[in-house]
Amino acid sequence: MEAASLELNLSHKQMISRAYHDSLFMARVSPMGMIFIPCYKGYSHKPEEYSSPEDIANGVKVLALSMAKLSLLN
Repeated sequence: MEAASLELNLSHKQMISRAYHDSLFMARVSPMGMIFIPCYKGYSHKPEEYSSPEDIANGVKVLALSMAKLSLLN
């Protein structure tokens, strides 16, 4: 995901997420990571949560390129 972000010239940062419940079980079977995109005031799981179409599209691009790169490893 970091390589994909760099290739797409998108800013990124590695961080530890408190959303561990989303990865708890999968991390037991496979390395994993999450892609977070900017949200209005950082809100998540609230009615005010909003991400721009551009930020959503960039998240999709990072996911798609990451998957494409991973597919070449096998």
